[in-house]
Order: sequence, then structure tokens, then C-alpha cells
Amino acid sequence: MKKLAIGYLNILTFNEKVRIFQDYDKRFREGTLPDNEFVAYYWSLKSAVYFYCKFIKFLYKQQGISFQSPVDVLIRAGKDNLITDSEVWLEYIKWLNYCVGIKDRLLQKEAMIKVLDKFHDKVELMYILTRSPENTKFTEENDIIFREICNQELVLPDNPVNYDCSELLITEYSYKILLDYFKSNPEIKRVWLHGSKVLGTSSPGSDLDLLFDCSLSAWEEIMYGYEKLLIPYFIDGKNIYDEDRAPFVKCAMHLGTKKIYDIKDFQIYWEDGKSFNCSINFGINSLF
Repeated sequence: MKKLAIGYLNILTFNEKVRIFQDYDKRFREGTLPDNEFVAYYWSLKSAVYFYCKFIKFLYKQQGISFQSPVDVLIRAGKDNLITDSEVWLEYIKWLNYCVGIKDRLLQKEAMIKVLDKFHDKVELMYILTRSPENTKFTEENDIIFREICNQELVLPDNPVNYDCSELLITEYSYKILLDYFKSNPEIKRVWLHGSKVLGTSSPGSDLDLLFDCSLSAWEEIMYGYEKLLIPYFIDGKNIYDEDRAPFVKCAMHLGTKKIYDIKDFQIYWEDGKSFNCSINFGINSLF
């Protein structure tokens, strides 16, 4: 089987984030979105824009050009006529920063609704890039490989962990916080790193793309926990047992992963066969 192109995962993720936003937006416009889902709806637009910029970064990286921020990406892509909506999303980023600075909760929510009203119908513009003739050909070629991967059983690599942060391209300080967090939750059995830091295409500020072996019942709590960790990386996590994410997980495993945590390395076993996790430190406590 041919190897899947690295950028194909960017397209899959971008399309997924857009679908999630559009589902939230449809329910919000219909008046059926629960109040407790509003914040998730608001941030789902940010996530779609973020992965839009990430895919553009991938296209430039093929030319040997790197960027530090989404703003730099959008400015350059607009100047090069690579996309037609750069000004739209540059204005969105300004509004995003404005909302973050509002301290009053009610005023902040009013501003967030204005942002969503202003930009919700602009999301379709983002498809201009991924639907261009060049990218359509790229997508179709990889669709064939993608379908072959999806038809196979998921095989989890069980290689031992090399707890060397230099090989993972993250700081020792950040890796210690991550390990403390993983050890604090016995539901987390194993964690794999995938994406740019494994494939050798990362740049300063690249995400930590992680695959978690953990129960689905604990997944929401685990996501909430790692999103609060004070490390200089955005964590994009996936649960390997989430059926909706199965195609993505299989593709990530196909491209290559590194196991960065295994609970077996941190358990103490008693004579009766029972075990407990030898760490009780929560990740954020590592800062103190």
C-alpha cells in the first residue's frame, strides 16, 4: 500500500471541524442549542479557522516556507492570492482577541454572539481552498489509500516507551507536566504522539497531536484536564475507541506514531494481582 500524504490528515481534520461548527450553528439558528453548549459552539468556529490556517501552512511548508502564527499565514496567503478570504479571518482574529479581554460575563457573551452572527456564514468560503482543482486532485489520489486504510483492522503498536523528551521535540519541563497528568488519571492507559513532531515536519509552536488509550466514559474529563495544563503547546487529542474518529486514528497510526506514556511503567503490583498508580501528582501541580 502507498503511504498516505501527510497533508491529507490536515484536510480530514479541517473538514471535521467545519462539520462540528455547522452542526452547532444550525441548532443555534433554530433555537435548539442548549445554553451549556454555547461556549463549545463559539470555540468550534475558532477551531475550524485554526485548522484552515494549519492546512495553508502545510501548503507553504511544501515550498520550504514556515510561519509562526495564523496571522502571518493569512497575510501571506492573501498577498499570494492563494485564498480569497484572508481579510475575513484576519478581522475575525481581532474580534476574538477583543472578546477575550472582556471581563464581564454577560457583556462577553453578547460580544461572542455578535462574532458568531458576523462570521457564521463565512465558513463556506474556507472550502475555496480545499476545493481548488489542485487540491481536489491531491484529495482524490489520497482518498483511494484512505479507503484501504479504513477497511483494515486497527493495530496498536506496543513498542516500549522511550522517555526522552528531546526525541519528541518538546521541552523536558512540558513533558514532566504531561507525564504527571497522565499518571494522575488511571483511566489513561497509553498515549501516542503523532503528526508533525513524529514525521519531522514540525516548526516552533507546532501542536502536540496525541492519541489516548482510555475509556470513553472518562474522555470528556480527560480532555478538560489536558486543556488546562500550563504548557506552551496546543494539545489536539483523540480517543482511539471513538468510532467517529476511527478513520483518523487509523490514518495517524499508518503514518507513524511514538508511544510517550504507558501506565504499566508506573504501576506497583501487590501479591493479589491488584495495582495502583504510583503517582498522585496532578500535572498543574508540577508548576509549584
